[in-house]
Amino acid sequence: MTETTATELSFELLPRTEEAARQVMEWRNDEETRRNSFNQGEKTWPEFWYEYSTGYFSESQLPGYFVRVQGERVAIVGIQRVAAVSGLQTAAISINLAPGKRSQGLGTMILKAVQPLARAAGVQLLLAEIQATNKASVKAFTKAGFQVHDQYKRKLSSGEEVVVDRLTVNLTGSFYLPGTNRPIGEGYPCFIVAEAGSNWKVGNSAENDAMARKLIDIAKESGADAVKFQTFKAKSTYVSNAGDSDYLRQSGEVRNVFDLLRELEMPYEMVVELAEYAKKADITFLTTAFSVDDLNAIDAHVGIHKIASYENSHLRLLEAAAATGKPLMMSTGASPIDEIDWSVEHFRTLSQAPLILMQCTAAYPAPRSALNLRTIPTLRSRYGCLVGLSDHSKDPTAAPIMAVALGACALEKHFTLDNNLPGPDHKYAIEPDQLKAMVQAVRQAEEALGDGFKQVAQEEQELFLFAKRSLQALVDIKPGDVLTEDKNIGILRPGSMSKGMHPKHLAQVAGRAAKKAVPQGSGLTFEHI
Repeated sequence: MTETTATELSFELLPRTEEAARQVMEWRNDEETRRNSFNQGEKTWPEFWYEYSTGYFSESQLPGYFVRVQGERVAIVGIQRVAAVSGLQTAAISINLAPGKRSQGLGTMILKAVQPLARAAGVQLLLAEIQATNKASVKAFTKAGFQVHDQYKRKLSSGEEVVVDRLTVNLTGSFYLPGTNRPIGEGYPCFIVAEAGSNWKVGNSAENDAMARKLIDIAKESGADAVKFQTFKAKSTYVSNAGDSDYLRQSGEVRNVFDLLRELEMPYEMVVELAEYAKKADITFLTTAFSVDDLNAIDAHVGIHKIASYENSHLRLLEAAAATGKPLMMSTGASPIDEIDWSVEHFRTLSQAPLILMQCTAAYPAPRSALNLRTIPTLRSRYGCLVGLSDHSKDPTAAPIMAVALGACALEKHFTLDNNLPGPDHKYAIEPDQLKAMVQAVRQAEEALGDGFKQVAQEEQELFLFAKRSLQALVDIKPGDVLTEDKNIGILRPGSMSKGMHPKHLAQVAGRAAKKAVPQGSGLTFEHI
């Protein structure tokens, strides 16, 4: 027996044909398949045709597939939306291998290959329910990345009670922020970081401490999830004769950037104090490290590390961040794609921790035309990781709302107490009322986004039943009457009468005899034929 490779697998959308239905029924009636099923009864024709042509196609965004190997159908995979699990959009998955195709490793291979298809359809969590005694299936799902979620007892169609393993695989890359119960990732509210940066530096030690605490309070009051500072030492950041820059000159700073950074250094002991204050204020504390020493100093006080755009090429800093085993946010401003490739690859060779790439434009402020927010899905697709936005634009809401719409799971925005304070970062930062408005706008945008599944909303249900056209009886139909369009059946809105089948089935029912009576105005269903 030659070994099958993933490249030999292909997926064929289930055809709505009797030929396909009969093949599925044959596989479904296999003795071993029936033994491991919850409904162990034998399928019969033509009843199975009704089950297949309706139930197997109930969710157009989650189609079923035949799986082919070298052109031969070897399995069927079904995906059906179910109630959310752990807050994620969930679909139940089932797989039925053709008799004679078991014990070849096909199940695991298929279960791995179908995950990108489910993810593309908006599924965030795949759920499998398997009899605990079906060790082979549990093993195949486990090897494909599924983990046991829980167990429950269920009665089979035979009346026997069995233990069922529920296994899940998360398709989003989402994770819980260490030390908190805050999930980050697709399907969860955007993780909003209020970036205080160096805007705490306003005077003497007491004034600086008071301002830093005030900024933490403002971040909390705004509804942000986290407040972030920056921890650096000038000597490990710039060469001592770095000079000034146009950006700094525009903000009123004309001195050597090395001297400026030395003045803005946050003492390590201050990090400890602010982390404790943020904890009491019930807001996540973060600070960006710019060197290995900085990272080692802050590690005990943060649940996730952040690497700034200019540091994503810092070999040793990446290694130190990976060594902590903690999640990493990494900005990508001023970074060509090949450098991002290297940074991501280097981090991933050292750590399996979650990674969030932050789309960023390294300009202060960044004009809207330079934000390039379409990079968000590009980065997500290229690297298969979570993506967020580090927004340096002055507008408090435009970019954040668009970023969330494009799938950003994290958002970082500089804020200040007052744009008129002296310092390099105050002028492009947003003020407290703008920060609060930004958080509210993002949450409203998330509410409007929904879950991505196109379906009849609860708010539409009444008019779906009342006004959506279906096959309705034009006159009283008696058993034995031949169904004929415009004579005794038509495509009409049912109003308060029962709703019939979709008009797409007209060709299947026209010319067939009614099995049951259908009162005038009532909907025609397969049960009537």
